[in-house]
Amino acid sequence: MRTSCHSQEAAALALAELEAKLKKDFKVQIKNFCMQAAKIDWSSLSAELNLGLKLPADRAIEPMDLWDADMGKVLKQVFIDADPTGTAFGPLPQMATTSRGSIGAFLAASFCESINSAANQVVTKGSTLLSDAEVNMLVVLRVNRRFMAYMREHHPEVPQQQFQKTVLCLAEIKDDGDSA
Repeated sequence: MRTSCHSQEAAALALAELEAKLKKDFKVQIKNFCMQAAKIDWSSLSAELNLGLKLPADRAIEPMDLWDADMGKVLKQVFIDADPTGTAFGPLPQMATTSRGSIGAFLAASFCESINSAANQVVTKGSTLLSDAEVNMLVVLRVNRRFMAYMREHHPEVPQQQFQKTVLCLAEIKDDGDSA
C-alpha cells in the first residue's frame, strides 16, 4: 500500500516537473517563432517558393496580402527546414501543418460554434417567418461581419459595383423624395 502511494506521488511530481519544463520551453520557442516570422522577406520568399503574391510597394504588407499564399510551403522552408532538430521552434511548425485545414483555418468545433451562435442571433421569435435560404444568407453575413468591415476599411476598391448600379441608402432616397 505504501509503495503504491509513493509511486503515485513520484509520478505526480514527475508530471509537474515535465509541465514546468514544457511551459518554459514554450515561452522560448514561441518567442523564436515570432522573431523568425517578423524577419520573413515576403518578396524573395514569394519568388523562391512560387507563391505568386502581389505585394504592395506603397505600404506595409497586411495579413490580407498573404491570403492566397501556401503557408505550408512557407512553414516548411522558414521553420521546419531551418530547425531540423526542433530545438528553436519546438513542435509549433509541425502543429501548424498537420492537416490541410490547420493553417489559418477554424477548427471544426469552433466554426460550428460560431455558426450556431450567429444563427441564434438571426433566428429569434420575431424572425421565424424567414425561409431557410434567407436564414443561411443572414448567418453567413453575420459570421463574416468583422472580415467585411476590415475589407471595407482597408480595401474599398475590391468590391466595386458589380452590376454598375448605384445603391442608395435610405437617407439619400428620402432626400430625393423631399425635393420632388
